[in-house]
Amino acid sequence: KHVGSAKTMETCCSYNMLKLTRALFTRQAAAELADYYERTLLNAILASQDPQSGMMTYFQPTRPGYLKLFCTPIDSFWCCTGTGMENHSKYNDSIYFHAADTLYVNLFIPSTVAWRERGVSVEQTTGFPDEARTRLNVTAGHNVAFTLAIRQPGWCAGATVMLNGKRISAPVTEGYLTLRRTWRAGDTVEVELPMTLRAVPLPNDPHQVALVYGPVVLVGQLGDAGITPG
Repeated sequence: KHVGSAKTMETCCSYNMLKLTRALFTRQAAAELADYYERTLLNAILASQDPQSGMMTYFQPTRPGYLKLFCTPIDSFWCCTGTGMENHSKYNDSIYFHAADTLYVNLFIPSTVAWRERGVSVEQTTGFPDEARTRLNVTAGHNVAFTLAIRQPGWCAGATVMLNGKRISAPVTEGYLTLRRTWRAGDTVEVELPMTLRAVPLPNDPHQVALVYGPVVLVGQLGDAGITPG
């Protein structure tokens, strides 16, 4: 009943939910938690900043056809503006996790992780979500055995995995594509993550849906005609 309001999704709540999700994942690794983290990071955190002005949102309305309102440099300063600065410094916060002999790849973000205990580093190269793939390059001073667990997202019907240029069958274990082997310097893993367009209904109202492509919630580009500052 609150969807019609302009004040439905608060950025500070998303910030706190991501902290909670990260804490829960460290207690029990689960692909569903990583799916939630990705969805919130892309659609609530990344989407909370205006790429032109750098200004932040406070509430992000889910009301159909409603506009998104950003703060101004001096005339408005909301709690999400302050917390919002920290939001955009934390994109590297939960890309990777590790257990005793498993390296989890939870998010598809260009990055490098150094697993010092194993003497190995992994560089991830991707244009996700503008492209539906990622590439992982392994660097190691010596051959090292561990499991590379790459999240197969809940929105992806089936990923394709290539190891050193050859397609392989990677078993899916609890939502993760698992590659257990002795890794060598120069090993490369490429993962294709097909995206589809789908309608996701509200939990309690099947007549209202979000249009989603892969993990990205789409918005209507309705223009700004007749909308004045403030």
